[in-house]
Amino acid sequence: MSGNFKTTLSCVIIDDEQPAHNVLRYHIEQISWLTHLKSIYSAVDALTQVPALGPDIIFLDVNMPNLNGLTLLDLLPGHRCNVILCSAHSQYALDGYDYEVSSFLLKPVNFEKFLKAVNKLRLKAHFGDSFHYAPTESISQAALPSPPSADASSLADQQLLSVFVNQQAVWVKADKKHLRINLDEIKFIEAQRNYIKIYYGQKQELLARASLLDMENNLPPHKFIRTHKSYIVNRGAVTEINGNIITLDNNFRVSISKKERNEICRRLTQ
Repeated sequence: MSGNFKTTLSCVIIDDEQPAHNVLRYHIEQISWLTHLKSIYSAVDALTQVPALGPDIIFLDVNMPNLNGLTLLDLLPGHRCNVILCSAHSQYALDGYDYEVSSFLLKPVNFEKFLKAVNKLRLKAHFGDSFHYAPTESISQAALPSPPSADASSLADQQLLSVFVNQQAVWVKADKKHLRINLDEIKFIEAQRNYIKIYYGQKQELLARASLLDMENNLPPHKFIRTHKSYIVNRGAVTEINGNIITLDNNFRVSISKKERNEICRRLTQ
């Protein structure tokens, strides 16, 4: 998508405590492209009001009487991607990750982190779901607990995998099986704390146990380049560089480090 950003993004606050509303409303009022649509003080009320209002962004508390925020997400699954989860309890950050909300903000909400979270949704509204935002504070990395051990049920079902790299392919091991992904098939690799996600083919992805630094050290540099602390990109998959955004041939977009943009662009185009 090209052209101007959407003029404004409408916001709804769902929280049972007035001070939380006051802080979020103040932050919203500091940003010209945000508008405060409604304050809702009960998750039960939000269940009927949110679909009718159709907000662009939902600021959602977790601990509320009668119906908590996470249960509300179960009942409004179509709105999860627009949700910024807000809580004074950092353990809910991992729940936010599981529920695939956009971001997690620890109360009291800091304006800088607030701005990063809403700007992520602004970019997504403009570029679409294919945009991949560098996860600086999305599901706040400062608040996110370390992933549970590999034998925990939440991860065991995903069969987290080990990775081996040679000059032709990445081999991903699960139990006694080995899956080969040719290097040319890989579009980009994204860091996810102690894990990586490999995006390959047109829309395929795989979560694996490895660090982005390990991958950077083992992948051939003439084929792959690290564009950001969170991304390694296949040089051959790049179709466009626009500002700090790289577009790939599967229509995904990833970020370029602002500090190293000129050097990265030089290396990509040489």
